[in-house]
Parts: sequence; structure tokens; C-alpha cells
Amino acid sequence: MNFSERGKCKKAFNTLLFMYKDLQQVINEDRKLFKERFQLQQDQWVADVHDLEDEVSILKSKVIEAELDRNLAYRKMDLMLSMKQRDSCLLKLKLEYAESDVGGFREYIDYLTRKLSPLIEKSGSECSNRNKRKGGRKSIYMGTAMEEERCSKVLESELEKLKRDYEAFLSRKDSEVSGMLIDRNFAWSQFEKMGRDYTSSQQSHRVELEQANEKIEKLLTGMGQLESSNSEKDEIIVKLKAELAKFEADTDVSKREISRLTKEVAMLRNSKVASLTPGLNSCTTRSQTRGTETQKLSKSEISRLSKEVAMSRNSKAASCTPVLTSCTTRSQTRGMETQKVSMRRSKNSHSRSPVLNKGSPGSQASDINVNKKLEVTEPSTRKRKQNEKISVTDNPKLFTSTFKVPKLKDASPVKEVPRLLHPQQREMVMRGLRMSSYYFFLFFLLLLQHRSAGVFALSRLDFPSDFVFGAGVSAYQHEGAAAEDGRKPSIWDTFVHQGKTFDKGTGDIAADQYHKYKEDVKRMHEMGLEAYRFSISWSRLIPDGHGAVNPKGLNYYNNLINELVSYGIEPHVTLSHFDYPQALQDEYKGFESRKFIEDFTAYADVCFTEFGDRVKTWITFNEPNIVGYGFTGCSSPFGVNCSVGVPIPEPYKASHNIILSHVAAVHLYRTKYQEKQKGQIGITLLTFWFEPVTNSVLDIAATDKEIAFSIDWFMEPIVYGRYPAIMRQRLGSTLPHFTEKETNMLKGSFDFFGLNHYMIVKVDQHTATPSEHEDGSIPKLLGYIKEKYNNPTVLIHESGYSTEGDDDPSNPASYIDTKRIEFLHKSIQSMLPTIRNGTNLKGYFVWSFLDGLEVFGGYDKHFGLYRVDFSDRNRRRYPRLSSYWYTNFLAKNGRKTDTSILFAAS
Repeated sequence: MNFSERGKCKKAFNTLLFMYKDLQQVINEDRKLFKERFQLQQDQWVADVHDLEDEVSILKSKVIEAELDRNLAYRKMDLMLSMKQRDSCLLKLKLEYAESDVGGFREYIDYLTRKLSPLIEKSGSECSNRNKRKGGRKSIYMGTAMEEERCSKVLESELEKLKRDYEAFLSRKDSEVSGMLIDRNFAWSQFEKMGRDYTSSQQSHRVELEQANEKIEKLLTGMGQLESSNSEKDEIIVKLKAELAKFEADTDVSKREISRLTKEVAMLRNSKVASLTPGLNSCTTRSQTRGTETQKLSKSEISRLSKEVAMSRNSKAASCTPVLTSCTTRSQTRGMETQKVSMRRSKNSHSRSPVLNKGSPGSQASDINVNKKLEVTEPSTRKRKQNEKISVTDNPKLFTSTFKVPKLKDASPVKEVPRLLHPQQREMVMRGLRMSSYYFFLFFLLLLQHRSAGVFALSRLDFPSDFVFGAGVSAYQHEGAAAEDGRKPSIWDTFVHQGKTFDKGTGDIAADQYHKYKEDVKRMHEMGLEAYRFSISWSRLIPDGHGAVNPKGLNYYNNLINELVSYGIEPHVTLSHFDYPQALQDEYKGFESRKFIEDFTAYADVCFTEFGDRVKTWITFNEPNIVGYGFTGCSSPFGVNCSVGVPIPEPYKASHNIILSHVAAVHLYRTKYQEKQKGQIGITLLTFWFEPVTNSVLDIAATDKEIAFSIDWFMEPIVYGRYPAIMRQRLGSTLPHFTEKETNMLKGSFDFFGLNHYMIVKVDQHTATPSEHEDGSIPKLLGYIKEKYNNPTVLIHESGYSTEGDDDPSNPASYIDTKRIEFLHKSIQSMLPTIRNGTNLKGYFVWSFLDGLEVFGGYDKHFGLYRVDFSDRNRRRYPRLSSYWYTNFLAKNGRKTDTSILFAAS
């Protein structure tokens, strides 16, 4: 085959190949375009249907409102008609009474006339008889005539007097009747006016109903058109499907044609392969020659790029070494052995290894021999090397006094990260370098400091799927807006405004979560919280303790719950977190009266009704056993004012009423709401763990007494329906007793117990000494509850670490809370063995999400994962390093969290 024939074959082959590719591309594009067009049309139809359904629902609601207004107008008119009819009847009765009075007076006059007439006749006959007996003497006649004249005058005067009285009576009655007639005429005029008003209102309602009917007719017409258009669209869909089937059939034909052409090309290629072999061999030889040259160039280029990468990596290491050295020396002062990162340099890059001069910042910050060269190790020979302990100052300053948390900016890409870390740790380091090298080394300090404790060995995936992690706050301590939107004072408002808090602080503004709840919920979502525990302010929802509900308070809590649910965060709601309306304290001394039970149950009923469709976990009271502790039980903020005497009766009486209030709320929820709302209800207690100082009998007995008077005081009645035996023996009649009915209601009146746990208390026969943040106390507490109360469901609702003296935002200690991180890690890690041993523990909540007004410490103690600047009127939030740690821990459950926002001021 000559050169021209070979070129023609090649050209034909390429032409067929291009035709095949073009045809396949056209088919794919047409199919994709058709699917997109069909999907867009379908989405538009669905949107139109939804819009029409919304219009239908709106018109239906308007029709219902018009019907209700019309019925209300009818009822009002009927009522007014009945009232006017009643007034008319009353007027008629008054007229009848007046007429009967006139008739009675006339009868009285007739009676007097009838009575006086015989008297007159009798007196006249007597006078005539007297004259006849005495003869016709003139003097006697004259005397008799005068006597008769006098009698007739008297009778006439009496008759005239009666006549005048009668006329006066008639005139008086006539005036009264005329007044009644005037009143009746006025009433009838008012009645006619109301009739005219009713007629006009009825006409207006009739017009509105006609308009509503016209809208409904239009809507029905639109729905008919929609149905017809839907049928048309169905026909279009059928046609489109037919076209799609035809198109697919054409595609199959095209595929068969392409297959045929491919076979022909293959046959042509096979028939000409012999003639093409020499040319192909020559081409192969030339390509091999070019490949060899390219390979040589590629090797030189790769070598050059490798050298540049090594130089960049070593320059990074040189710039990072001073900060790493400083971090290492500081971690040694806290009693932790750190590792000195050394990288063995390869023989090829010996001249490129950086050497730190003695005058560098790193050499000034520590006593490490920084002249030692960094070694870059290969993956196969990488090892850790231990350094000797180094002593430095206890409080190194990582940053200047004008420290501010800046916004993150993207840094230059990082070429490589040393592989001495776990893969997950290395990924975090890479993320930190990409975000900001400034904050990366801050976090790397944390990594080195806690490496030996295995901080990053703990994962959310270590816990069961039904275990919930969250954080918490309370209304008065964080909400603020104490005098806004209808809220009235609670007992805590009264207490703090008397200047009785530790730092004279109040909760008037607190962390201002009332106005910033949306920002805070967004932070929770970005942190990865699965649940959020907060309390409802009774004084905001029902300001007077009973009676009307405050609509603005109701609206706020609805908005907060809706915001949480929209981000997938489960709300855990406390009904009473130390605060209840001051009005109840003034009315009947709050907890000390059994009236509190009724008011609390009514308040709980409102909460269950309004929020129960979204809230699935309810806590009746938070730490009610704090009322009985000696150092708080007789303090005003807890609603109990104690009298003099031992034992003091008020705390036991108040606690008794709290327990009965709890059981009343639980009974209400279980009988009326739980089956429909599918929620759970319980109570949260302050649970210190008590241990004897020695194993002596007296110390053990003192410890048992402390446990009975703190944990068992509330748990034993709620589980078993009775107070602990130790309390009954020691208090006698001072301790109230439960009736048989109350005992039956109390038994098992819980779905879970919440535990607020902070410390362990060492007890001897004389004293009880708290020891904060003691390790290993959570498993002991859970083990005791499991054994004594038959392993109930429990949640740790509060667990946290307090810091002090970190109010200055320029102080790095305000953000670098490594002790809190260590505490949280050990607390969470200590729960794993108890869960694996069968303890029914279902949740852990950090106290607190934000800094707030603490019960014992005011604003001087800080528990928050987020720091709140209380000197700023806007109450700006700043994330502490513990929030970053908690975010990273929760992110291991598969939730993607953008942690970059944790380093930016809000």
C-alpha cells in the first residue's frame, strides 16, 4: 500500500471515529437537556399546585372568620333585643302599677264618701229630733240651727280636704305616668336605632360574605382550571414519554449503526495492518526516543521541585521552632513531659537544614540547645525522642498586653506537615495552618500539653447513639431583659437588688440572651450541640404567678424553641430554676404554702400546652435540695425565711411542698399530655459525692447522714414514696409526712433524674470539706444511684469548671482555659466505664454555654465555653479554647462544623 492509500484509510478511520464521538455527545446532551427541561416543568407544576393550595387554605380561613363574625353579631343583636324587650316589659309593669294605684285611691275616696254620708244624715236627724223634744222655743231653735250649720261646715271642709288630696294624688300620678311614657318612648327610639344599626351591620356582613363566596367561586374555578391543566399536563407528560421512548429507540438505532461502522473500520484496519506496520514501527521508534528525552527532563524537573519543597518545609520549621520551644517549656511547668520535635535531615539536603542562632527569640525564651540541627526523618525510621525536664516561669506571656482575637484570613497553602501525629491530629494541624498559623500554634500548645493524657483519643463515637451531649443556661442568670415586655419581678430580682450577691451584680441584663438568642443558637449549631438546656422564667410567662399569660413572654419562648428545633437541637426545659414570681412570695410565702402546689401545676399546664409539641424533655425543678443545705437553705433567693430553733422547720416544709408540686406536675403530664406528645419528665438535683476521711465508724456514719440529707432527701420519696430513715429518726415531727394517697402518687413519679455534679466532699464526724474538680467521683455517684434506686435513667445536667480573674479581654487567660479542657475530658472519659457496666446514663451537659450571673460567685466566676464581655453594652461573646475542644469532640459524630468562626469575635 502506497502512502496515499494509507493516508486515506487513516482519514476515513478518524472521520468515523469523530462521527461516533459527535453523535454520542449529541445524544447525551439531548438526553440531559430533555431531562432538565422535564424536571423544571415538573417543579413548576408542583410549585403552582402548592401556591393554589395555600390560597385555598387562606380563603377558607377568611370564610371561617367571616362566619364567626356573623355569628357573633347575631348573638350580640339577640342579646340587645332581649335586653330591650326586658326594659319594655318593666315599663309596662310600672304603668300597670300606677294605674292600679290610681284605681285604688279612687276606691278609697268612694269608701270615705260612703262612710261619711251616713254620719251626715245621722247628725241631721239627731238635730231635728232634739228640736222637737224641747218645743218651739225660739232660743233653742236658733241654737240648733247654729249647731247644724257648724256640723255641715265641718263636713264640707273635710270633703274639700279629701278632694284636694285626691287631686294632688292624681296630678302626682299623672306626672309619674308621663315620665314613664317618656322613658318608654326613649327606650323604643334606642331600640329602633339598634335595629337600624343591626340592619346596616347585617348588610355589611352580607356584602363580605358575598365577596368571600365570589372568592371561593373564583378559587373553585381556578381549581377546575388547575385540574384541566393537570390533565393537559398529564397528556403532555405522556407525549414527552412517548418522544423519550422514540428518542431512545433512535439512540439504539444509532448505536447499532455506530457498531456496524466500528466493525467495518476494524475490518479495514486489519486488512491494511500489514502495510501499516513499517510506518507504525518507525513512529514507535521516534516516540521511544522522545520519551527517553522527556524522562530525562522530567527527572531533572522533579529533582528541582523536590529541592524547592524541602527548602520551603525547612524554612517553615525554622520559623515555627521558637514558638514550639516556648510551648514545650511552658507545658513542662505544669508537670507534663513533652517531646522535643526533631527531624533528621537527609544526606542530600544537609546544606539546607536551618540552624537557629542563639540570638533568636526561641533561644531567649528557654534553655533548650537550639543550635542542634533539626532532623527530617523518613516515614520508615520516624521515632519520638524524649527531652529532659526544663523549668520556666509559671505564667508565660504568649501574647502582648494588647491581645485581641482577630478575624481569620486564609494563609498560604502548606506543603507538608510532620507526620509524628495521629492522622486525625495531623488533619487538625493542617486545618489550623490553612486557617491561621497564629491560632494553629495556640492549638498546638494544647495538643502537646495533653498528648500524654490522650485528649484526642476520646471520640463522640465512643458513646451510644441515644446518648446526648449538650450545654445549659438558666433564665435569670443569662436571659436579661428583666423589666421588658411585661415581665415582673421574681424572688431573685428582689434578692439581688438588695445588694446581697457576692459582687453586688444583678440579672437585669446578664448575658442578654433575650435579644441575642438567634446568634447563640447559631453558635450552638456550629459547635455541634445535640441538646440545649434552659429554663422558662415564670415571671415572664405568667407575671403574677397565676392568671393571665403574657403574650410577649409566650412569643419569646416559642421563638427560642422553634430556632433550636430548626437547627436540630433538642430543647431540655426547666420549669423552675430557683426563680418564681415575687407576687406569690408576697401573697402566701411561696414554697412554704400548699397554695404553691396549685399555682405551679397551673403554670406547668400552660407550658405543656404551649410548648409540649416540640419539647420532649421537661425538668420540674432545678436543685430543689439546695433549699435544705445549711449554707443556703435559709437564704432569701431560695424563697425560704427561717425562724429560730433547732431543727429549723421551714426548709423541710418548703421541700415537702416542692416534692408535692413535682408529683402534681408529673401526674398532670402523664395523664393529659405524655401519650400524645411522647415526651419525658423528671427532676434535677444537686448531687455532691460524699466520702469519709477515714474508715472509722463515726466518719462513715457522718457520710451516710450527709448523703441522706442531700441526695436521698428527694430521690427516696420520688422513687419509694417515703423520706430516708435517718431523716425520720433525727427530725421526728419536724419532718412533714405524706398521706397514703400522696405516697401512692409519689412512687415512681419520674422518667429520669438529672444530676448537677461539680465536686466531691470529704466528711469526718465534725466537718464536711468540699474538694472541687475531684477526679473519679462521677462513677462513684452513678454506682450509688444504680444500686440504691434500681438503675434509673439519669442525665448529667450540669458539669463544669469555674475560672476567676479572666475579665480582661486583652489577657490570653480569658481564652486559653486548658484546665477546663482537662476537666471536661476527664469527666467525659470517666463516664465510659460506667455506661459499659450497665449504668443507664443518657446524657452530659456542660455548664455553661455562656458566662452568666453565678449563684455562688456572681460575675466573678466564669463557667462558660463562650466568654461574655460584661463591660460591653452589647455583651459580645468570645469563644474560649474549651469551645474549640468541645466542637472538635462533637464533630467526630459525622457532623460537619466550620470551626473557623470559633476564632472570630462575635
